[in-house]
Amino acid sequence: MANRTRAQLRTIVEYYLGGSTTYATQINTFLDMAVETISFLHNFRSLRGMVEATLSEDAYYVSMPTDYIESRYCLWLLSTTGEVGKISWLPEKRYHDWFPYPDYSGRGTATPRYYTKIGDYMYFNNMADKDYTIRLWYQKYHVAFTDDNTSHSFKPDYMASMAIVSWVLAQAKDLLPLTDEGRAMAAKSDDFLSSFIGADDKHEDEPMDMEVYFDSDRESESAGAGVNPYDWV
Repeated sequence: MANRTRAQLRTIVEYYLGGSTTYATQINTFLDMAVETISFLHNFRSLRGMVEATLSEDAYYVSMPTDYIESRYCLWLLSTTGEVGKISWLPEKRYHDWFPYPDYSGRGTATPRYYTKIGDYMYFNNMADKDYTIRLWYQKYHVAFTDDNTSHSFKPDYMASMAIVSWVLAQAKDLLPLTDEGRAMAAKSDDFLSSFIGADDKHEDEPMDMEVYFDSDRESESAGAGVNPYDWV
């Protein structure tokens, strides 16, 4: 089943206004605020993505995705050789302390090892010595609806929809003429949000087969026979 659209969510909110359709514009604004705000409360699994960008030779930054909240993992890849390596995140202040002049030609070029986000760009610790593919796994925030036919992106749909609707009712309770049932729903907003976040947290662990793989990998590594992929440098 597809997720509910903005029009469907607005209809649910209007039910708690006694069926009035007079406040469609205001409700749309609250729905946009709801999906954006809720997406910042928790690292929802349904709002994760991966992007690739080319870091060209002698360059030291690439554009970041517009819906970026925070990084989860970053790698460089060389398509010509299959080589791959981890790029570590640095807070902006530490990046400036360690690499105040990454494009200084006297420092030469090298493989990117560290990065930070400044504005809409991803900055690396030095200019690249060759062309690299940068692969970034990241947490998204939920962008506003573009029209009435746009669906929200959270999973699962029903729990997310009730969290969105109850958030709207809680924020609008003093601005829109809610029925008594609507005010009762608004009072439950925190409960709906907590249930939604808790359900997402419950399924955060890796699948059993992945746990077995990494346990085995760590054992072989301790014996000197394997390499843990999380230890790439």
